[in-house]
Amino acid sequence: NWIALRLLGTESNRSAIGALIRLDNGVVRQMRTVSGGDSAHSQSDLTQHFGLGDSPGANVEILWPSGRVQQVMQLPANRFYLVDEDTGLVAEALVEAQAVHDVAAGTLTVRAQSNYGGRTGLWVQPMNQRLDYDAAARAWRVVLPDGPGIPPSVRIESERGGSWEIPVEAAP
Repeated sequence: NWIALRLLGTESNRSAIGALIRLDNGVVRQMRTVSGGDSAHSQSDLTQHFGLGDSPGANVEILWPSGRVQQVMQLPANRFYLVDEDTGLVAEALVEAQAVHDVAAGTLTVRAQSNYGGRTGLWVQPMNQRLDYDAAARAWRVVLPDGPGIPPSVRIESERGGSWEIPVEAAP
């Protein structure tokens, strides 16, 4: 089991470089410092990964460079989390989404961008079809064959619990 955190500074620097993260899973306490890099021409990954062993989750305390102390309690394991210095845990949101029915091509294309990037899972309903992540485009996408009764809208559901209704547009 694991937890991964990406911090978003507001009062502190945006990358939260210098923030100290303490994690307690009830068995082991761990600590990480967000670093910008350790040598010339290098950059550290800003996402902080914690191994949890068999623990189902953990509590986290963040000491921000601004001096603010923030606690995020009872985080379930095996998830990536965005944590904002002002608001705490960031809920998943779609940055962009569209569903386009192309009658000539016989397809329904659903495309979405999440503020969690590729670190989530998205499905289109009522087709129950998982969208594929295209890292180069930083977007989720699926092309479905045309069928009888294309609905006026589709619902995009996230493994994080979010659900968004997207109107189906006709291709130009």
